[in-house]
Amino acid sequence: MEIGKRNTFRRRERLKKYRDILQVLRKGENRSDDLLNIRLIQNFRDCSRLAVMTPKKLGIAVKRNRWRRMVREAFRLLKSSLKWNIDLVVRPLVPPEKIKTPEVEKRLRHAIRDYLRPFEGSEERRRKA
Repeated sequence: MEIGKRNTFRRRERLKKYRDILQVLRKGENRSDDLLNIRLIQNFRDCSRLAVMTPKKLGIAVKRNRWRRMVREAFRLLKSSLKWNIDLVVRPLVPPEKIKTPEVEKRLRHAIRDYLRPFEGSEERRRKA
C-alpha cells in the first residue's frame, strides 16, 4: 500500500442502485462455495464496487450485520490489489458463527482471481502491441 493512501471503503465503492445490482445478478458470472455466493461483472468505472445481500434466513440482524462487516472489510483489504474494476454482489449462505474475516477474505480473493484470469492475458497482449 502506498504511503498516505487511504484504504477505506468509500461511498462511491458501494453498489446501491437497484438497476446496477440487477445487472450484476443477471449478467455477472457466478462463483460459489459452501460459504459465499459471489456474482462478478467487469465495470468501466474508476473503481470497483460491492453490494452485500444478507437474507433473513441467516439469523437476527446482529448476525446479518456481522456478515456485512466481514465482507466489507475483506473487500477493503483486497481492492488495492485489483488490476481491473469489477462490480461484486456477495450473498452469504450460512450464519456467521465461527467464521472470521481472514477466511472471508481468502474466499473472496479466490473468486476474484478466478474471474479475472481471462482478462490478464488481454492486458499482456495490449502491452506487446
